[in-house]
Amino acid sequence: MKNQQSARQLKRAGEEYLSRTAPTFRSGFISASVDFADTIDYNKYKLPSISRSDPAYPEQEYWRGRIWPPMNYLVYEALQHANMEEEKRLLAASSREIFLREWREHGHVHENYSGIDGTGCGVDRSCSFYHWGGLLGYIAITQADA
Repeated sequence: MKNQQSARQLKRAGEEYLSRTAPTFRSGFISASVDFADTIDYNKYKLPSISRSDPAYPEQEYWRGRIWPPMNYLVYEALQHANMEEEKRLLAASSREIFLREWREHGHVHENYSGIDGTGCGVDRSCSFYHWGGLLGYIAITQADA
């Protein structure tokens, strides 16, 4: 029940945030396309680009289930706006872990990461040294300063 309530709050916050930052026709589509209860609550690595219940999720092919730092950042901002502290903390902790593990093990960051195990290496369509991978670290720093 709490997961469903949190998911509804997050969806409303996302819709409101996106409506201020993106054209209206896109904000409804984007918020309706993400099953927030399935993405934010049930796995250590957050947020995959599609629901874990989607048949394409196991492929982890580019936009099919991988974690994208710009998406995490936008969701973090929406959580901030909605005062959803616990969900924001969970997303920041996951972002920090993904970022630091990749940096410590390989000395670089990726443009996207596996939604299953949080890794960036080992796939053809995840470029290392991509600047927006640093957004995961930025989320963690922002949360630490909060």
